[in-house]
Amino acid sequence: MSRLPVVGQDNNDWGNVLNDYLSVSLNSDGTIKSSALTTKIGTAVGSLTVTNVWAGSQAAYNALTPDASTLYFIQ
Repeated sequence: MSRLPVVGQDNNDWGNVLNDYLSVSLNSDGTIKSSALTTKIGTAVGSLTVTNVWAGSQAAYNALTPDASTLYFIQ
């Protein structure tokens, strides 16, 4: 089972331990694996592209009609 490196342990091996941990959900190029998305948000839809970022209050978010190409942050 993958794990994060432990401070004071994993001498000369922490990089390998960290890479093993990250490889559970990331491809070698740093993109998110489809299997990681499937586990967390349902069915993966292939590559996802965010074209807009929105940040606002919960009330403002509730009044929106969200779309799939916008990443929403509630402040």
